[in-house]
Amino acid sequence: MNAISQTMAALRQPEIITRLDLTFADLITLIEASDTLTRDERRIWPSDLRTTATMLGLSPAGVQCDVISLNQNLFRKTCTDFGKSYDRFRNIKLSIRKALALVGLQQPRICGEAGLSPAWIKVLDAALVVPQRAGLRRMARFCAIRLIEPDQLTNPVFVDFLEEETITRLDAKATRRGSTIARAWNRIIASSPDLQGCQRLQAPRQREPYTLPITDFPDSLQTEHAAYVEWMSPSQGKSHFKGRNGKRRARPATVKTRSFSILQMLGALVQLGHDPAAITSFDYVVAHGSDILDFFEARAIARLPPKLRPDEEDPEIVGGQLAVIAQTLFIIGVHFLGLAGEQADELRRMCKLTRPRRKVGLTGKVRERLMQLIQPYNRSRLLLLPEGIEQEARSADPADAKMAHRFMIAVAIEVLLVCPLRMKNLTGLRLDRHLKRLAPGGRSVTHIVIEGTETKNHDAVEWPVPPATAKLLETWCRVWRPVMEGSSKANPYLFPALDKEVAKSQNALAEGIKGLIRRELDLVVHPHLLRHFAAWRHLNRYPGQYEIVRCALGHRSIETTIGTYCGLEAESAARHFNGGLELDRTDARLLVRSRTVGKTPKNRR
Repeated sequence: MNAISQTMAALRQPEIITRLDLTFADLITLIEASDTLTRDERRIWPSDLRTTATMLGLSPAGVQCDVISLNQNLFRKTCTDFGKSYDRFRNIKLSIRKALALVGLQQPRICGEAGLSPAWIKVLDAALVVPQRAGLRRMARFCAIRLIEPDQLTNPVFVDFLEEETITRLDAKATRRGSTIARAWNRIIASSPDLQGCQRLQAPRQREPYTLPITDFPDSLQTEHAAYVEWMSPSQGKSHFKGRNGKRRARPATVKTRSFSILQMLGALVQLGHDPAAITSFDYVVAHGSDILDFFEARAIARLPPKLRPDEEDPEIVGGQLAVIAQTLFIIGVHFLGLAGEQADELRRMCKLTRPRRKVGLTGKVRERLMQLIQPYNRSRLLLLPEGIEQEARSADPADAKMAHRFMIAVAIEVLLVCPLRMKNLTGLRLDRHLKRLAPGGRSVTHIVIEGTETKNHDAVEWPVPPATAKLLETWCRVWRPVMEGSSKANPYLFPALDKEVAKSQNALAEGIKGLIRRELDLVVHPHLLRHFAAWRHLNRYPGQYEIVRCALGHRSIETTIGTYCGLEAESAARHFNGGLELDRTDARLLVRSRTVGKTPKNRR
């Protein structure tokens, strides 16, 4: 009760409170005893607070009214993982925010732009994307209270704003908001001549990196590192596996990954106490390879949630970062330095130990999500989702950036439903190269054509586009795509990045697809799950036709397709089996009935 007395005293203070010794149980008692709240509020808010405690696996007395802790734990899982619908989870968040605002731990929601100076209004008017404008509006209010104009905004002020947001706003994106606002601010001041004198903002890092720049190491190691990058570069036409006559070349992304892996290994050695000046060559790195792998294995175990940490004394951690580090050590030692004998065998052994065992079939979580998606009502809503958004867009303002973004995600989902591409190929689709207009007059897109050099398994894609999908693509390109292009009018990609002549990033498009499906269908569906869904759809109608699924998904081997999707058509096969059983029973009834009357039909003898 002392905490409640402190709370009542704090309520008389106008400023936002950042820390208060209060639990959900205390907050529930305060709400139920309040005379200023309505009857529904006194009933709903405590119920939602108790539900939140149950979701976190605690009692109300064990949950602290700490916004930072709630942001870390409440948004670690999706609403589906908590067993709640999207709307139910949203209502729970709303109740928590209102309850925390009651005791001054949550910023009150302020709508509109009243009280902001003309300079800040000009900044907000330059924001093209609605969510970015909302974030900039909150920063503008923070600065307006402190009489800070746009040209006086500095990085220290920005850091103070983000700290206040983190500790006083319950939001899933609390830790990621800084980079979004900084990008929006920097884009605005770069494109507005009146704001050229404003300072660029840089969001603070969420974690301190352990890697060091290569320039912090001796010149001999820098020279060897540069030689390694040049040796792996695809422009040289050389293989990083010697003795293969240059047939295998590293892609630019592979070169970048291997180069960063070297910085990670060097950072690990420094963390283990090695002097950077003593690391003069790759031979030194390879000689301490086992120590490096031990460092990353311990780091991987420490980063696991407590419930997922293995109980055995010597747990096995394979795959992921550990496997990439071991592979890079092997490539450097055996193929770049030319080591042989026991040293090469040891590197090969370590590489093998970290390589994950090949799994056949879908993982448990993916299979569970696919089973949810293929339920008749869920899959029906997904198949009709692009069509529904197209109808919604007909009555929308053609300059509405939010509607343009929804339409873009709908087009991406439609393309994945029609042609189950991988994300790299989806984001890389170009209007001038991949979307072909082969019909007379070239009025609409008829085929998606991707060269084999651009696909994972080097198999070309030549996919016909249905008329309904072609119509959706035409509407996107003619009406909504120019809105998403922004100031860049020469962007050739189907899904353009705003104000840049590059494609939308894979992560941004994937998050958009996941977010739209979660909001509209209350399902957790990542883009690759739509490839599994495409396989299930065909096998459900035509059990056993794995070759068609293999061609559609671009698998090189039929064994991969069978191993992944064998069993998905079991339900359809069971229906066919039961259908045959019913036919046999019909024949059996006719035969038994005819014998009963003493006459057997000729076709049954």
